Amino acid sequence: MELTTYHFRHFIYNSLIIIEKYKDKINKINVFPVPDNDTGTNVYITLKKIWERIENLDINHVGILLKHIAEAAIENAQGNSGNIIALFFYGLYESLKDKDKITIKDLKEAVFTANNYARSAVSDPKEGTILSVIKAFYNSLKDINDLKLSIKIGIKRGIKELERKYNKVKELRENNVIDAGGLSFILILKGWLRSLGDDMKLPIDKYIKNVKGKKVGGYCVNILAKIDGDLKEIYEKLKNFDSLIIKKLDDKVKIHLHCSNIEEVIKMMDANGVKIINLKYSEF
Repeated sequence: MELTTYHFRHFIYNSLIIIEKYKDKINKINVFPVPDNDTGTNVYITLKKIWERIENLDINHVGILLKHIAEAAIENAQGNSGNIIALFFYGLYESLKDKDKITIKDLKEAVFTANNYARSAVSDPKEGTILSVIKAFYNSLKDINDLKLSIKIGIKRGIKELERKYNKVKELRENNVIDAGGLSFILILKGWLRSLGDDMKLPIDKYIKNVKGKKVGGYCVNILAKIDGDLKEIYEKLKNFDSLIIKKLDDKVKIHLHCSNIEEVIKMMDANGVKIINLKYSEF
């Protein structure tokens, strides 16, 4: 089976439609890393901006289309899960950028790269979260040459990872819920499956409950920037911020973090040669 731009367009579109349907429910169980009830909204915004970028593009080269998908995702990603998903897409692009169409073998290598891109950017990766679901999908894909079957198995394994390991994460364990970001990626995989002319029923409502986490107070900050110095030096300056995600992407760096003082972060960036291209934040 060969995958073309047709498949990737429909993958994004179907994932967007599914996330739009469930985003409010996903928000209800969003307690990790902070209880700000916006994971579903953040993932929806990321996919919506991707779709707006590619909807009317006349492109028949997978690598070029993925460049637009990756750029739109990185430029607009918000929140912990939104940024991890954006880095997943960027990893796909990095692996497939020279391909006009791709084979299952190509996709296996790309998902391996995408998994590493997402996981390596997270300063404190936790099992039982979206990272476990992405890894479960890769593991299901690497040994099977049937993409539809791989996605179905990946969804089943991903759900099991969320169910079995949620208690490894304090915030999830205390509220007795699975990770909202992980559930979002399960639904994105459902969108991918639907784009291939198949589908899979999922007991989403089983995992939804009204959770009122304690308000923490602070800011979720999303930065796209250029850096003059070494990324390691920037990481050392930022490593004590909560929920840090940092990844160099060609000549840019994507940063997500939680802080109590945005001005402090901006001053730190300026002092270390980080030229901010755009900065978005929300209060939690």
